[in-house]
Amino acid sequence: MAIIRNITTGNTFQQHVTTTAETVQKLNHLTDGTVNDKFYANTDVVVDGNLDVTGNISLDAAGFDNLTMNGNLILSQSDSVLYKEAAYTSGEASARYVITGNGVAYVFSTTGATPRSNPSLYFKAGSTYAFDLTGLAGAHPFVIRTTNDAASVNDGGTYMNVGLTHVETANDGNRVIVTQGFNAQRKKNGVLYFQIPAGTANFGDVYYYQCTAHAGAMVGTITVENTVQAAFDQANTTISDAVALSIALS
Repeated sequence: MAIIRNITTGNTFQQHVTTTAETVQKLNHLTDGTVNDKFYANTDVVVDGNLDVTGNISLDAAGFDNLTMNGNLILSQSDSVLYKEAAYTSGEASARYVITGNGVAYVFSTTGATPRSNPSLYFKAGSTYAFDLTGLAGAHPFVIRTTNDAASVNDGGTYMNVGLTHVETANDGNRVIVTQGFNAQRKKNGVLYFQIPAGTANFGDVYYYQCTAHAGAMVGTITVENTVQAAFDQANTTISDAVALSIALS
């Protein structure tokens, strides 16, 4: 693709006119291009403000791998309803809990089971679990922490900041908001997906779900389950330590 040619004081008047015409054409092409027109940027594009897109973004280049977000993803087109429905009914979750709250306890409901108040949960590291918070109706902020100390319930330093993805809708369902990590905490609507990182959790580790408004009453445990793989890894570690000690003593 041709670029706008540079000019100097040595160029003719006609060359100045030609370059000016090219500049105007490129700017008009950027702002008033037709549906089939394309504007090419052959270098990095940095946007320090907001980027509003009223059409589509196609990420289908052969060399495209990932879309990395350091902040939140907000989808405002009506087509985002498809994303919402997929996220809300994801078959990837190992278990799905519909949660309500009454100021005394979080009540967990699952298909085919009796609702339970502040149940003790047992999760497998690396698996994903869904907490449907729509039943909280804007009350009882839900957090997952490393401690259940009620006095420090608003201390963000005790919150899990990995393995969390929250999905909720706005604008009568025409807008989907996705937040991750620490920003997915303290939610009172939508669905929270939680995956305990397989590489960092040990079986027997305990996390806590808790309400920031009723920290002393609405609280329960999430224990990393002693799975076969976890037990195998632990056994390997023990054997390795024993062998190392034997070699050292010899």
